Amino acid sequence: MHTLIKYLSFILITIIFTGCFSKSSGEFPAAEEEKRTIEASEIEGNWIKFYKIDNQVKVFLNGELVFDSGVGAEKKDEDISFGFTEKLRKGKNKLRVELYNDPPYEGFMGFDKHWEIFYELFKEDIPIDYIHEQADDGKKGMVWSLEHDILVD
Repeated sequence: MHTLIKYLSFILITIIFTGCFSKSSGEFPAAEEEKRTIEASEIEGNWIKFYKIDNQVKVFLNGELVFDSGVGAEKKDEDISFGFTEKLRKGKNKLRVELYNDPPYEGFMGFDKHWEIFYELFKEDIPIDYIHEQADDGKKGMVWSLEHDILVD
């Protein structure tokens, strides 16, 4: 019995120790963090900056489409940002971001099943939300959606 407790303790300590040094899937590579720069010309009341869109993003404010990146946005080299201050109304506003993935295809480039979105939501120069999601699940159509509440006095 005593040997069993020692063995289980050893396994538990090993698992805890390994977990302390393993890299979680929620961590971002340094290259992604380096991309997170804000140009003075981008700053306005409320705005959003996309660092990665794979393949297409649509943004709705209070149910109205206010931005569409178009298909193939992942092929663009620069970040995409846009402001929506003028479209906000007093009180609670709903900003919904939807990510769409092209159908998986098989061809000379292989089987495309990856989708990814990486963006920040700002109020002036202060980030108020930071999102990075990705998967290799081969889903097509709308693969991810998130709604943000924006309050205006």
